[in-house]
Amino acid sequence: RINDLSGELGDFYHWAAALRQLDLVITTDIGVAHLATALDRPVWLFLPPDAEAGWITRVSTMQCYAQLRVFWPEQSGDEQSVVYRLMGEVAQRALVGDRDHRAETLNNLGVLLKRFGYIEEAVTCYRRALAKRADYPLAYGNLGMALLDQGHLEEAITCLVKSLELKPGSADGHNNLAVALDAAGITEQAVLHYRHALSLK
Repeated sequence: RINDLSGELGDFYHWAAALRQLDLVITTDIGVAHLATALDRPVWLFLPPDAEAGWITRVSTMQCYAQLRVFWPEQSGDEQSVVYRLMGEVAQRALVGDRDHRAETLNNLGVLLKRFGYIEEAVTCYRRALAKRADYPLAYGNLGMALLDQGHLEEAITCLVKSLELKPGSADGHNNLAVALDAAGITEQAVLHYRHALSLK
Protein backbone atom coordinates (compact mmCIF):
# COMPACT_ATOMS: atom_id res chain seq x y z
CA ARG A 1 0.00 0.00 0.00
CA ILE A 2 1.28 3.47 -0.89
CA ASN A 3 0.49 6.36 1.42
CA ASP A 4 0.85 9.70 -0.35
CA LEU A 5 1.78 12.28 2.29
CA SER A 6 2.81 15.03 -0.13
CA GLY A 7 -0.25 17.12 0.64
CA GLU A 8 0.59 17.10 4.35
CA LEU A 9 4.30 17.93 4.15
CA GLY A 10 4.22 21.67 3.92
CA ASP A 11 7.54 22.81 5.37
CA PHE A 12 10.98 21.63 6.44
CA TYR A 13 9.80 20.50 9.89
CA HIS A 14 7.01 18.35 8.46
CA TRP A 15 9.47 16.67 6.09
CA ALA A 16 11.93 16.06 8.94
CA ALA A 17 9.20 14.58 11.15
CA ALA A 18 8.06 12.24 8.37
CA LEU A 19 11.58 11.09 7.47
CA ARG A 20 12.38 10.27 11.10
CA GLN A 21 9.56 7.69 11.11
CA LEU A 22 11.07 5.65 8.26
CA ASP A 23 13.29 2.56 8.52
CA LEU A 24 14.76 3.35 5.12
CA VAL A 25 14.59 6.37 2.81
CA ILE A 26 14.80 5.69 -0.93
CA THR A 27 14.93 8.87 -2.96
CA THR A 28 15.96 10.48 -6.24
CA ASP A 29 16.18 13.88 -4.54
CA ILE A 30 19.58 14.98 -3.26
CA GLY A 31 17.99 17.47 -0.83
CA VAL A 32 15.90 14.72 0.77
CA ALA A 33 19.02 12.54 0.97
CA HIS A 34 20.94 15.28 2.80
CA LEU A 35 18.07 15.86 5.25
CA ALA A 36 17.50 12.16 5.96
CA THR A 37 21.22 11.60 6.47
CA ALA A 38 21.34 14.50 8.92
CA LEU A 39 18.49 12.77 10.80
CA ASP A 40 20.56 9.56 10.97
CA ARG A 41 18.23 7.64 8.66
CA PRO A 42 19.56 4.99 6.26
CA VAL A 43 19.29 6.48 2.76
CA TRP A 44 19.44 4.89 -0.70
CA LEU A 45 19.88 7.58 -3.33
CA PHE A 46 19.15 6.78 -6.97
CA LEU A 47 20.76 9.18 -9.44
CA PRO A 48 20.69 9.44 -13.24
CA PRO A 49 24.02 8.80 -15.01
CA ASP A 50 24.49 12.49 -15.87
CA ALA A 51 23.88 13.75 -12.31
CA GLU A 52 26.03 16.68 -11.23
CA ALA A 53 27.01 15.51 -7.77
CA GLY A 54 30.74 15.71 -7.21
CA TRP A 55 30.34 15.17 -3.46
CA ILE A 56 28.97 11.67 -4.15
CA THR A 57 32.44 10.44 -5.12
CA ARG A 58 33.66 11.30 -1.61
CA VAL A 59 30.76 9.69 0.28
CA SER A 60 32.74 6.61 1.34
CA THR A 61 35.31 8.82 3.12
CA MET A 62 32.78 11.13 4.81
CA GLN A 63 31.64 9.89 8.22
CA CYS A 64 28.46 11.97 8.14
CA TYR A 65 27.28 9.93 5.14
CA ALA A 66 27.96 6.53 6.70
CA GLN A 67 24.33 5.45 6.16
CA LEU A 68 24.08 6.68 2.56
CA ARG A 69 24.19 4.25 -0.36
CA VAL A 70 24.23 5.56 -3.91
CA PHE A 71 22.70 3.67 -6.82
CA TRP A 72 24.22 5.38 -9.82
CA PRO A 73 24.24 3.95 -13.37
CA GLU A 74 27.65 4.32 -14.93
CA GLN A 75 26.17 5.22 -18.29
CA SER A 76 22.85 5.97 -19.93
CA GLY A 77 20.92 2.78 -20.60
CA ASP A 78 22.05 1.06 -17.38
CA GLU A 79 19.21 2.54 -15.32
CA GLN A 80 16.97 -0.55 -15.49
CA SER A 81 19.63 -2.91 -14.17
CA VAL A 82 20.35 -0.53 -11.27
CA VAL A 83 16.62 -0.31 -10.46
CA TYR A 84 16.42 -4.12 -10.47
CA ARG A 85 19.39 -4.33 -8.09
CA LEU A 86 17.79 -1.76 -5.80
CA MET A 87 14.42 -3.55 -5.79
CA GLY A 88 16.05 -6.91 -5.11
CA GLU A 89 17.89 -5.43 -2.14
CA VAL A 90 14.66 -3.85 -0.86
CA ALA A 91 13.02 -7.29 -0.93
CA GLN A 92 16.02 -8.82 0.86
CA ARG A 93 15.91 -6.08 3.49
CA ALA A 94 12.22 -6.80 4.10
CA LEU A 95 13.16 -10.31 5.22
CA VAL A 96 15.75 -9.23 7.79
CA GLY A 97 14.93 -9.70 11.46
CA ASP A 98 11.98 -11.36 13.11
CA ARG A 99 9.17 -9.48 11.41
CA ASP A 100 5.97 -11.49 11.34
CA HIS A 101 5.18 -11.34 7.64
CA ARG A 102 1.95 -12.84 6.30
CA ALA A 103 2.27 -15.84 3.98
CA GLU A 104 1.05 -13.70 1.06
CA THR A 105 3.71 -11.07 1.74
CA LEU A 106 6.46 -13.69 1.85
CA ASN A 107 5.23 -15.20 -1.41
CA ASN A 108 5.20 -11.78 -3.10
CA LEU A 109 8.70 -11.02 -1.83
CA GLY A 110 9.81 -14.34 -3.27
CA VAL A 111 8.38 -13.40 -6.67
CA LEU A 112 10.31 -10.11 -6.61
CA LEU A 113 13.54 -11.75 -5.52
CA LYS A 114 13.31 -14.43 -8.22
CA ARG A 115 12.58 -11.82 -10.87
CA PHE A 116 15.76 -9.97 -9.98
CA GLY A 117 17.94 -13.09 -9.84
CA TYR A 118 17.96 -13.86 -6.10
CA ILE A 119 16.80 -17.48 -6.51
CA GLU A 120 18.07 -18.88 -3.19
CA GLU A 121 16.45 -16.02 -1.26
CA ALA A 122 13.22 -16.55 -3.21
CA VAL A 123 13.19 -20.23 -2.24
CA THR A 124 13.59 -19.19 1.40
CA CYS A 125 10.61 -16.84 1.07
CA TYR A 126 8.37 -19.51 -0.43
CA ARG A 127 9.33 -22.01 2.27
CA ARG A 128 8.59 -19.46 4.98
CA ALA A 129 5.23 -18.71 3.35
CA LEU A 130 4.35 -22.40 3.38
CA ALA A 131 5.45 -22.74 7.00
CA LYS A 132 2.80 -20.15 7.82
CA ARG A 133 0.15 -21.50 5.47
CA ALA A 134 0.44 -25.11 4.39
CA ASP A 135 -2.55 -24.95 2.01
CA TYR A 136 -1.15 -22.17 -0.20
CA PRO A 137 -1.14 -23.42 -3.83
CA LEU A 138 0.53 -20.33 -5.29
CA ALA A 139 3.50 -20.61 -2.93
CA TYR A 140 3.87 -24.32 -3.75
CA GLY A 141 3.81 -23.48 -7.45
CA ASN A 142 6.32 -20.67 -7.10
CA LEU A 143 8.60 -22.82 -4.94
CA GLY A 144 8.39 -25.60 -7.50
CA MET A 145 9.42 -23.30 -10.37
CA ALA A 146 12.29 -21.81 -8.34
CA LEU A 147 13.53 -25.30 -7.47
CA LEU A 148 13.27 -26.19 -11.14
CA ASP A 149 15.52 -23.23 -11.95
CA GLN A 150 18.03 -24.62 -9.43
CA GLY A 151 17.90 -28.06 -11.04
CA HIS A 152 16.16 -29.81 -8.13
CA LEU A 153 13.74 -31.67 -10.39
CA GLU A 154 12.32 -34.22 -7.95
CA GLU A 155 11.44 -31.68 -5.26
CA ALA A 156 10.17 -29.24 -7.89
CA ILE A 157 7.76 -31.86 -9.24
CA THR A 158 6.59 -32.72 -5.72
CA CYS A 159 5.79 -29.05 -5.04
CA LEU A 160 4.03 -28.57 -8.37
CA VAL A 161 1.92 -31.69 -7.81
CA LYS A 162 0.95 -30.37 -4.37
CA SER A 163 0.02 -27.01 -5.93
CA LEU A 164 -2.32 -28.79 -8.35
CA GLU A 165 -3.84 -30.92 -5.60
CA LEU A 166 -4.79 -27.71 -3.82
CA LYS A 167 -5.97 -25.96 -7.01
CA PRO A 168 -6.74 -28.60 -9.66
CA GLY A 169 -8.38 -26.16 -12.10
CA SER A 170 -5.26 -24.05 -12.64
CA ALA A 171 -4.07 -23.91 -16.24
CA ASP A 172 -0.78 -22.37 -15.11
CA GLY A 173 -0.37 -25.13 -12.54
CA HIS A 174 -0.75 -27.85 -15.19
CA ASN A 175 1.59 -26.03 -17.55
CA ASN A 176 4.26 -25.58 -14.85
CA LEU A 177 4.07 -29.23 -13.85
CA ALA A 178 4.36 -30.18 -17.53
CA VAL A 179 7.52 -28.07 -17.85
CA ALA A 180 9.07 -29.80 -14.83
CA LEU A 181 8.06 -33.29 -16.03
CA ASP A 182 9.46 -32.48 -19.48
CA ALA A 183 12.76 -31.36 -17.92
CA ALA A 184 12.89 -34.65 -15.99
CA GLY A 185 12.30 -36.66 -19.17
CA ILE A 186 8.81 -37.82 -18.15
CA THR A 187 7.46 -36.82 -21.53
CA GLU A 188 4.15 -38.70 -21.72
CA GLN A 189 2.90 -37.23 -18.45
CA ALA A 190 4.18 -33.81 -19.50
CA VAL A 191 2.11 -33.97 -22.69
CA LEU A 192 -1.00 -34.89 -20.69
CA HIS A 193 -0.57 -31.85 -18.46
CA TYR A 194 0.17 -29.55 -21.41
CA ARG A 195 -3.07 -30.72 -23.03
CA HIS A 196 -4.97 -30.26 -19.77
CA ALA A 197 -3.60 -26.71 -19.47
CA LEU A 198 -4.74 -25.95 -23.01
CA SER A 199 -8.21 -27.37 -22.33
CA LEU A 200 -8.51 -25.00 -19.37
CA LYS A 201 -7.00 -22.00 -21.14
